Amino acid sequence: MHYTIKKLDNGKYWTRLSLTDRDGNRHQPSKTADTQRELKRWATELIRKNEDGTLGKKTGKNVEDLITEYTEVKAGILKESTLYGRRYALATFAQAFKGRKISSLNRREINAWLDRHARERNLKPASRNSIGASINALLVYSYESGYLFDKDIRIKMQKNTRKTNRKLWTIEQIKLFEELYWFEPRAKLFLLLAHTGLRSNEARSLGWEHVDFKNGRIHVERQAVMPTQSGVKRWTSLKSGNTRVIPMGKQLRKLLERWRFEQRSWLHENGADNVQDLVITGPSGEYLYSNRAMNDFRLLIRAADLPPITLHTLRHTYATLLIQQGLPLPGIQSLLGHADLSTTVQTYLHVTDEMQDRARILLDDMYNEKSV
Repeated sequence: MHYTIKKLDNGKYWTRLSLTDRDGNRHQPSKTADTQRELKRWATELIRKNEDGTLGKKTGKNVEDLITEYTEVKAGILKESTLYGRRYALATFAQAFKGRKISSLNRREINAWLDRHARERNLKPASRNSIGASINALLVYSYESGYLFDKDIRIKMQKNTRKTNRKLWTIEQIKLFEELYWFEPRAKLFLLLAHTGLRSNEARSLGWEHVDFKNGRIHVERQAVMPTQSGVKRWTSLKSGNTRVIPMGKQLRKLLERWRFEQRSWLHENGADNVQDLVITGPSGEYLYSNRAMNDFRLLIRAADLPPITLHTLRHTYATLLIQQGLPLPGIQSLLGHADLSTTVQTYLHVTDEMQDRARILLDDMYNEKSV
């Protein structure tokens, strides 16, 4: 059978097989290895097992060993922060089912355990679901690797009945921030986020080659590996796996054209060079890691006496303002880079509800005036 081996940014190699066993069940095991030879040996062995009818039948791996294997395979593929969160969640899972074979677990058992765990620790639905999402990722990997035969074993996500009330900035507050910090080098990242809705790591990974001044577009193609650390970065694909193009408004274009020249002087004053030709850097010309960016943002908004928000809130503010101006949700999905429209709908449904309420009031007022 044909399969493709890809070289990752960390120098390792990755491949995924698509196999159908004798019972008609589909398996999609994947693996990361240091050499292509190692991957070819692994693929050959799995193909042989599938032909012999033994693929998916040997499910003797216990939970602890499976978690170790999973984290090793996903290192370098998942973001460092994501992998750290999964290790933490899966450690709890491993402790609860220590010594058990992954194939011996069933859906009712693992859901009952997580519900009990959440009650004992008074976890909110979001925290409980976060642990569940990590366990589900492990279960998917187990099924795709042939350790688990039942693909329907999953943690059921719990609905959050509490209405989310995000504190967003208004367009007036964004304009005030712009007015106060238009010439401030540290504020360039935050103005870029407010005008594009990019994820923080996407904006900090943006190179000048991705900014198309002629056509007024920004090409979003990469994000940094290990974004919590400074220094020269390696790049990986975006969260959704797809590149996208963001329109550049006149205000942002004006800002970036000016900043392109000012940045050189600013770095020269600090005795630094823009080694990776990034749009956003620290004063030493290096990639601006997340903690430093957030600390700078806190200082600036505190000095401006603006409501405290996070970098990701600027993304939500961008999307909400566009929805309120009438841009449809599929358009928002495309700009934000959501892999699935349902993500956009779930995140911004409250905005469309508010718009419907306003529309209802406008209709009532309009017809009341006509009646009179």
